[in-house]
This record gives sequence, C-alpha cells and structure tokens, in this order.
Amino acid sequence: MAGNRFENDIAELSLQSRERPFDAIVVGAGSAGLTFARTLYEEGVRVLLLEAGPLPFLGHINNTDMRFSRQLSRELRDTLAYRQNLDGGGHFGPNYSCLGGRGLFWNGASPRYSPGDFAHWPSTGVPTEADYLWAEHQFHVSAGMGETAMAQNIIVRLKQATYAAEPGPFSADISGLYPGRLSAGIGSGLGLFLRACGDALVKSEITVTINTRVDELLIEGGAVRGVLAFQDRNSRSPVELLGRSVVLCGGGLESVKLAAVSKVPDPNKRIGRGIQEHLFYTASLNAHALYDRDTPSSAIVYVRAPSQVEHQWELHAPGNRLFAIDDGSIWAPASSPPYEIMIRAFAATEKRDDNALEARRGPLGSSTIHFTLSLADQLRKDQILADAVRFARALGAAPSASPALESVERFRPVGSSYHEAGGLDMGLELTTSVTMPDGRFHHLDNLVSGDAASFPRIGATNPHLTIVALARRKATLLAQRLTA
Repeated sequence: MAGNRFENDIAELSLQSRERPFDAIVVGAGSAGLTFARTLYEEGVRVLLLEAGPLPFLGHINNTDMRFSRQLSRELRDTLAYRQNLDGGGHFGPNYSCLGGRGLFWNGASPRYSPGDFAHWPSTGVPTEADYLWAEHQFHVSAGMGETAMAQNIIVRLKQATYAAEPGPFSADISGLYPGRLSAGIGSGLGLFLRACGDALVKSEITVTINTRVDELLIEGGAVRGVLAFQDRNSRSPVELLGRSVVLCGGGLESVKLAAVSKVPDPNKRIGRGIQEHLFYTASLNAHALYDRDTPSSAIVYVRAPSQVEHQWELHAPGNRLFAIDDGSIWAPASSPPYEIMIRAFAATEKRDDNALEARRGPLGSSTIHFTLSLADQLRKDQILADAVRFARALGAAPSASPALESVERFRPVGSSYHEAGGLDMGLELTTSVTMPDGRFHHLDNLVSGDAASFPRIGATNPHLTIVALARRKATLLAQRLTA
C-alpha cells in the first residue's frame, strides 16, 4: 500500500494535471517541503509533493532501534547521500535524498533565531511568534534536558566563566507516560506530516510521489505553469506536471540550481550568489565527574551568539549515547566514549558574492560550488579555537582524543554543517535580491522559494526551527492567494 500511496505514476499524474492543474506543486520533501505541503493541504489547497529520493523510514532514524548501532545507521544514511562538487576539488555536502530529507538524521537541536540573527532580513520576512510557537508545539520542543541537575551544574560552571549559558531547546517529547499516551522521540517533518496527512493520503486528498526528480520548471508567458519531472522506475523521459503555482523546497542548493537551469528571469544576476554555511567546530570531552554516578543523567546546554557574526556553543551529554540510554548496559560513568560530552560551535561564514553555485543540469549534486573562506572567516575560526580551550577549562574537562582542542582539524570540511543557505535571497530591493519576503520570485509571481535558499543571511544559530517556522508562514500566505 505504501508504494501505491507514495509512488504514483507520474504519467498518470501528468494526464490528471492537464485536465485539472494542481493548485501547488511542492518540489522537495525535507522539513520545509513537508511543512509547506501539510499547511497548504490544511488550508484547502490541492497539493502535489515531489521527492527525488526513496522512502527509507517513516520517522527519525533515532526513533528506531537502529540507534543502537551507530555504524549501521551511518551506513544506511550514506546510501542516501549526495554532494556537490567544489570548483577547487573535493565536495560540498552531504545532503540526503529521501522523503524526510536531512530531517530524518538531524541532531534535534531546536533554538529559535535570536533577534540579532535577523540582521539584514526584511522585517516582513521574519517568522512571527505564532509561527515559532506552532513549530515548537509540533516538534515537541522543550528545554527540559537543560533543566536537569547535571545541566544546571554545567550552566553554573559556564556562567562563572562569564558564558551566558542557558537550557538548550530540543525536539523530543520528554513529558513522560500517561494513560493512553506514549512520549514521542525526536520530532521529524516526515513524522508530523504523516500524523497530519496520513488519512488524506489514503483518501487521495493530497498526492505524494517519491523517486521523482524535477529537471526543469515550465515557464511561459511570465508565469510558471508546472514542472518537467523524471521518475526513475516508471518513465524513460520527463513528463509535464502542471500546476497553478510551484514551491521550491529542494534544499539550499538544489532549489537554487532548479531556478538557474530553468532560466528564471534574473536581470541582476543574483540567482546562486552569496551562498553561506556554518563554520562547524566539534569535540568530545572526558568529563565523567559531571555525571551522577548512580542515576542516568543528561544535559543539553546552549551559549547563544551575541550577534549574527559571532559564534554559539552547544553542549550535549552524554554525547555518544544521548539517544541510547535504554540499551541495557549498566550506568557507570567513566572516562570512555559512552560518557563523553559533545561540544560544538557554529558561526556563519561571511556573505560574499564569490561564494556561489554554478548550476549544471543533471542528477542531484551536478552543480559546482565556488566557495572559499575569507579573512573574516579565518579570524572567526581562530576565535572559536581559543574559546574552545576556555570552554573546556570551565567544565574541568579535557579532550577525549587528539587533535588538541585548539587544532584547526577540529573543524568539519566546507559544506559539512548541513546549514547552507542563500542563493535565492529575499529582500525588497530588486537589484540585490531574488525573492520577496513572502517567498515569491520578483519576476515570477507564482514561483515560491520555501526553504533556506531564501535566507538573506544566516545567523550563528541552528536554522532548522526557523526553516520550519518560515515555511509555515510562507505556505499560509500562498494558500490565502490561491484560495482568494
């Protein structure tokens, strides 16, 4: 049945759309696309959701027993990975092609953007309080794991070292057990979509099809009239799928590529310019003395960045078994990987036109990314490295393995943060932006950017919750236009 509900024959969908175009075609089914499709459906819009990859899970991987084998989980995740080429050699990425996208594998960290993270954003493009509250409620976001005795001890230590530490918001239902109700695991866009739209799929009130790659947007007469799509199993050549509007949610890079190869009007040559991502520092610390030796303990703590151009810290404990405390082993904190504390820092790379996507037709990952770190980026790295030593000292902890905390090798390679953004920047000025605050392209009124590609700047904060909240806002606005 899943195959029938999730892998519709696009030749048949093409015929249906000729008789009656879909109200909205959403391209890409990560957290943004799933939120967009769900919201449009709830507002009475007839939706077609297209995903290039397969259906590997029905929810977050750590909500399955695969979490007990990190190696098995990693191997399965890697079968879904694709990467972009860097112009100087190597790769930018990875991203994951599947129903649910990276949201099946994300860490669960769920902070809101701070006000400073929205510097350089048009005020009308910022998610509202209602958008954030909706996203937090749907993803079971709470700071409960930052309010444990262990977390409070860590917060006190960090505050004594002048860090503005606070309980970290995390997407997991830890409210306990009640009659007729089980707590949920890590929230995922796919799990929430199936909860809200599962019956609608059975009734064919919403249409989803996997293994379907969109090769091009169909543009005619100053408007988008649909997409040209290819289905691996059921078609040897692309077919036309027609819709009154199209929403790009293919991820920060593939959405940009699709706009570029489709020759979306771009008189100021802004499409693909100004790609950003996060400098991503990570280390594991031996700090077993911070754990309660008799009672299983956990802690999630944040130190937010003071501004958009500075860095934030996150601390997760136990870093190597946060999702596997019920694996049957005896709780016995020791200087060993299961009881390490994971710390990581994020900082936005400098916004520069030279960091850009060069679009190429073909499968996912066909484009070339031009991306180098600026002098400002290198200075930020130096600041993070120096701060890491101070951070560990405040905890009375030491690195669990080489390299040293102040080693540049602690940074993940370019493109590995999973937080790329930009290339379809939103703004009010046509000469410096591609899309409007509500997601519509300046020169194509019925084409919408629904994911992080529209971020005019990224802050230091993990962007997932903001991506979801912004998709909710844009989808609501699109639904109002379509149903007016």
